[in-house]
Amino acid sequence: MTARGDVYRFGPFRLDPEVGILFCEDEPTMLGQRAVALLQLLIQNAGQPVSK
Repeated sequence: MTARGDVYRFGPFRLDPEVGILFCEDEPTMLGQRAVALLQLLIQNAGQPVSK
């Protein structure tokens, strides 16, 4: 996993938060801003509880 401005890679997934696209293998899925922010938060805190 990498810092903001980069692409996060985890398992078969890649998240590009700048453009809001989540890739599973090579299949893109557009995400909204809130979904990207939430996924990015969960990735950055992997293995730790995250409060609401």
